[in-house]
Amino acid sequence: MATRAWICAVAIAVTVGASLVAIAPAAAQSAATVRKQAEASLLVTGTIDLRADGTVVHHALDETAALTPALRDMIATAAAGWRFEPVTLDPGSQIGRARMSLRLVATKQGEDQVAVRIDSASFGRRSVGADRPWNELDEAERARWKRDMAPPRYPQAALRAGAGATVYLVLKVAPDGAVQDAVAEQTNLRFVASEPVMARWRRQFEQASVAAAREWRLAPPDAEELREGAFASVRVPVSYFPPGATDVLGRGGWEVYVPGPRTIAPWLLGEPAGNDALVAGETYAVGTGLKLLTPLQPQG
Repeated sequence: MATRAWICAVAIAVTVGASLVAIAPAAAQSAATVRKQAEASLLVTGTIDLRADGTVVHHALDETAALTPALRDMIATAAAGWRFEPVTLDPGSQIGRARMSLRLVATKQGEDQVAVRIDSASFGRRSVGADRPWNELDEAERARWKRDMAPPRYPQAALRAGAGATVYLVLKVAPDGAVQDAVAEQTNLRFVASEPVMARWRRQFEQASVAAAREWRLAPPDAEELREGAFASVRVPVSYFPPGATDVLGRGGWEVYVPGPRTIAPWLLGEPAGNDALVAGETYAVGTGLKLLTPLQPQG
């Protein structure tokens, strides 16, 4: 594929090759500084089943070769202790089901040890009856929001440098579905370089993403999503995948992970901050997901 081309891999994911990870040169930095910054990340998706009181009775993970038995056990231990705000179930249902995504982050501890934590999580908008496939809700939500959302073009300078990123956008959506404003809340890079270099690439990815998003038109928000009838807020992750795949920990799916600083959209002041456990190419209505009341992982 020509390097100047781009395609939509998963709705709003921009790719120019099959790779998922690229590590750019760490110019003007010591090796120790680079090691301190560089972590690895894996996005894990699945479902949770829960009672009306918000207690979890079961969870299931989508298959990925990167999940070792130890990592599955870690997630199972964490999920067993989760408690959510009470939920409304389908009529006649005793158990509900919701979609979830977890961001795992791995940090090297010496030469041979790696420490992995659940860094952030996102849980579905509503729980549905556990006897119904989760994708009934997922697909309906995707189809409802997505209308005219052309992916941004890959910044050419970043593409030539092999720089990859995910930009987490928040959109201010008018009652008719037009995007009134767009802000890049956070930009995570898939390479390590000096701070000025990384800041420059973040700006390029953010400018491309915001410019494209301001031309999007989504489905009209429903009454629950509108704030005082004026607008709705929607989060959309946009991922850029450069060529030259590199598996950081020797397992498929792990990416170099350098999270960027967070920015709060002016119209979301006072609202809970977004996180980077969102799946690229999907849309998330702000404030409508299940609310976790307990820590993501046991302390200690």
